[in-house]
Amino acid sequence: MAIGGLTLRRVEVEVEGEFGGRGEPARGIVYRARIVGDAPPERLSQFLRDTDRVAEIHNTLRRGCPVEFAGEIAGV
Repeated sequence: MAIGGLTLRRVEVEVEGEFGGRGEPARGIVYRARIVGDAPPERLSQFLRDTDRVAEIHNTLRRGCPVEFAGEIAGV
């Protein structure tokens, strides 16, 4: 998959959060992402940070509760 000039071979995302009763918003959302692609680790890490800033779902959630990017793991 080619995105932003990068070729990605694998993408993994892990999300943790606290969920209350029905209809209550989630709290304490933390996610980690791992991508494997054909680029140096620094470029893959920058891609993850850039994606975190502009992703629609993240930004929509952030309007109601904090969403923390716990860091990136980028492999070659």
